[in-house]
Amino acid sequence: MFLEPVKKKEIETLFFDETSKKVFSHLLKKQLFSIPEVRKIDNPIPLRIPKEYLEVWVSQMIDGDPIGSGSYPVDVISHSKSIAVDISGLTINYTPKGKFNRLTGEKSLGQKFKSENYGNLNEDLDDLFKNSKGEEIVASFAQILNKKYNKVFEDKKNITKIYILNFIFDNSAEKIYISVFKVDKDEIFNFKNGKISETTCIVENGINNHYGEIKAYKSKKRLELRLNASNLLKDGFLLETKYSFKSVKLKQVNLREVMEKDDFADSLIASSDIEIKFI
Repeated sequence: MFLEPVKKKEIETLFFDETSKKVFSHLLKKQLFSIPEVRKIDNPIPLRIPKEYLEVWVSQMIDGDPIGSGSYPVDVISHSKSIAVDISGLTINYTPKGKFNRLTGEKSLGQKFKSENYGNLNEDLDDLFKNSKGEEIVASFAQILNKKYNKVFEDKKNITKIYILNFIFDNSAEKIYISVFKVDKDEIFNFKNGKISETTCIVENGINNHYGEIKAYKSKKRLELRLNASNLLKDGFLLETKYSFKSVKLKQVNLREVMEKDDFADSLIASSDIEIKFI
């Protein structure tokens, strides 16, 4: 498979040694403290961390070099570990029955807008979808991915492995799950086309469909990855972190009432009492 999930223990070995956990906890606490307080009558504000921040988090955690800035195939290089890391932030929501939705939000694997990247002469991606040419759609994106990852190995001679690291945000449960997939570039040309519609085409043989889905989108001209967090968690492929506000709930503070009290400073200090657990 092009993407193979990494077991929890290996995730810890690669990215979350004891010092990395301290760095992660420090940066997460700073981010949590910055969430605006809301009253009981207001809607809670979900934790959102920009991808640029996550890139800094990982580079700090593993003492790596940030390299992406949105224009390179990967985001962080670790020369000491001889690895390159592509980073994403995903969200997971719940069904009405309280279970995870089948798939997370999306991570872009590759995107090209120019027609020359798709099909033959005088064809573009719209034409391929219009004529239900699934094989050509998948082959085009396979070429895009192959060029993307070849560039990393050609530019960075000491890099031996590429990983995709996903932060999966479960705001309802105040948890962040860490998912890591190892990229096997040699498997890219084993892609097959699956179900195709007027606007999307499933890519088979890219990821075990028990753990996720890779799909090409006509309108976005993009290849996207979505993960099945429930199955990854059940099978031991997620590192789970839990955060909690031990004293004052940042989610339920009426700032006007607090500001009128003399103990505002004490309340503010208490509200920063955040606990981070690795599970």
